[in-house]
Amino acid sequence: YLTDLFLAESERGRGLGQWLLDEVERAARAAGVQALHLMVAPQNHRAHHIYHRAGFHVSPRLFLTKILGPA
Repeated sequence: YLTDLFLAESERGRGLGQWLLDEVERAARAAGVQALHLMVAPQNHRAHHIYHRAGFHVSPRLFLTKILGPA
């Protein structure tokens, strides 16, 4: 279960995000995982583009959160 993954601003635009997604998918397939799910902020259009290009699509599922303490 991976909760957060970020690239430093200085590392963006070099293909590292795509490489990380590819590696996560490779490891998941090797482990028999049937699906990958991710969340992205609505305003993060750059990430939307990367994820769509990697084969992710908007799901009809609703993601719910309950905050239990300070962020």
